[in-house]
Amino acid sequence: MDRTDLTVSAVMKRDGWFLVVEERSSGIVVVNHPGGHIQAGESSEQAVIREALEETGCHTTVGSLVGVYL
Repeated sequence: MDRTDLTVSAVMKRDGWFLVVEERSSGIVVVNHPGGHIQAGESSEQAVIREALEETGCHTTVGSLVGVYL
């Protein structure tokens, strides 16, 4: 599995609630949106759907692009 430096993040809202994940970053527990690296040959849409499923068990679809940041 090849990795790139490109990442995606899913902002998932339902019934007024946002879905977040708890994870460790530099030894500190943080709350974040589900997301991760885009794999080689994968579109950003495919990556965000895969990452959301891997991290939360939730199936989702892509509604819109919120932003692209460098």
